[in-house]
Amino acid sequence: MLFNKRALLITLGVVSAFAWAIPARSQSSVVDTKHNLSLSVIGPAQNTHYPGACSMCHAAHGSFGPQQMWARPDSLAVYQPYQSESIKAYVGQPTGASKRCLSCHDGTLALAPSHGENFGAGVRLTEASSSYIGTDLRDDHPVSFSYIESISSGRRDLAPASALTGPVKLDRAGFVQCTSCHDPHDNTYGHFLTQPNRNGELCVNCHQFSGFMAATHATVTLSGANGLLRAAGVRQPVGEDTRSGCNACHLSHTSPSREQLLLLDEEKTLCLACHDGRQAQSNIAAALNKPYAHPVGMMPRLTQTDTDPFIDDGSVECSDCHNPHRSNAASSTGLGLPGAMVGVSGVDESGNLRENAMFEYQVCFKCHSRESNQSLDHIIRQVDNVPVSRQFAQPSASAHPVITPASRANSPSLRRGLNGLTRITCSDCHGGDGSGGGAAGPHGSRFPFILKQEYRAGDEVSESASAYALCYQCHDRISILNDESFRYHQRHVVQGRVSCSVCHDAHGVPADRDDPARHQFLMNFDLSIVQPEIKSGRIDYISLGPRSGYCNLNCHGENHERRGYGL
Repeated sequence: MLFNKRALLITLGVVSAFAWAIPARSQSSVVDTKHNLSLSVIGPAQNTHYPGACSMCHAAHGSFGPQQMWARPDSLAVYQPYQSESIKAYVGQPTGASKRCLSCHDGTLALAPSHGENFGAGVRLTEASSSYIGTDLRDDHPVSFSYIESISSGRRDLAPASALTGPVKLDRAGFVQCTSCHDPHDNTYGHFLTQPNRNGELCVNCHQFSGFMAATHATVTLSGANGLLRAAGVRQPVGEDTRSGCNACHLSHTSPSREQLLLLDEEKTLCLACHDGRQAQSNIAAALNKPYAHPVGMMPRLTQTDTDPFIDDGSVECSDCHNPHRSNAASSTGLGLPGAMVGVSGVDESGNLRENAMFEYQVCFKCHSRESNQSLDHIIRQVDNVPVSRQFAQPSASAHPVITPASRANSPSLRRGLNGLTRITCSDCHGGDGSGGGAAGPHGSRFPFILKQEYRAGDEVSESASAYALCYQCHDRISILNDESFRYHQRHVVQGRVSCSVCHDAHGVPADRDDPARHQFLMNFDLSIVQPEIKSGRIDYISLGPRSGYCNLNCHGENHERRGYGL
């Protein structure tokens, strides 16, 4: 009877010790999983001294720790913890359940020996195993950090800690551990996950990005994932050739991109795995290969997040203009952002950072608000080295109406249908040229400055509907050539073969860089063609009112000394 009582007490103690890991749902037996390393399993990593499914990790007496009757010593390894600008919490050396999981999965201790044996010898996990984590945890989802600290320090895309009462749980200290997502005793859902994660269902317990469920990527599917992973040298369990939802872009363990936990090592490479015209409808890859394109992925990124556009490291990434957790296929409404750019940060016309851009130009100004950001083939003008954002902002001598509406009264050559107050967007002029399967938006074009249509700059340009197709989108060609807005348009453009760009700066001229009267109607001369007037040494256009003014300059050997015009 005494023996039976002792056996009962031992049994109750073991059950109590295991209670920490038993969720309130039906369980499959650990006996049927890879974590059963007992004599019943055929293989090299067997516990030859203490048969039984539990004895590999647990001991009723003489355990290494007071909790869970742990039968294995902790690894003495020093780990390289996960690091990121976005986590907002301190991540140090593994603790708690994560430390115990790593006693096998870091590969530093043998699998087979139990308490009292030599854990330094014997079969252990190696890099050849998909279960190997190693001691470098920089490429794994972070563990052993305070979830509450991460929220209180500014992470607004995480569920409140009080909501984590389902499949994903924090430990008693409020820390994320391996056991938050994995149940070592139940492999019903594969990878010992606490719930199915085919489409990222497990991830969204914690990661609750605003607008994600309506985003295109919430339901996206990536086919041929294993081929991509093998080509990138990534260890990945067999049987996941099709990945959906969060899994289509992210890898929780051994990610080649580390902090971002991306499926592939570079953001551009991952995006183009779909956006090459084969899996996604848009062929961004073709657009980026055109002669004039945004230099995506050409420079290494110094910062990991899209939070500080004022750091000019020369890098351009897809996520500068697109938020993969919020972008969708909706078209833009009026001047608002198109669905593909929703949820992206921006810089307003005053130079202030906006966490969520409201207009397309604010996204563009993240890069194009710096004087250092000049294209190699930009035109040298009277007023030069002006950030694009300042060219459009008020006060302005004149500017295309990207920020401030313009009246048709100031633009008599506008085509019908553009009456009244109107504004335009950056992508009305900059974007795909419609050839070669390239996508819309300013990814790439066969025309300079990533323009949607041809705009011939420079000298000796024969006027035609195609040579100035970009201008003629809005400005009526017949009106221009009939001199309705300027008495000598035809003489300059047709007879003199002078490009629109020789006299006009397509963006605009800020009022604080020169006398505004000299730069009405986007006048800002190309200095490679227009020279100073011989007597005064000036280069001037002076407006005297609507369709009236005079010039001081020398062009094509013809001196203009206060040469006036008017109707």
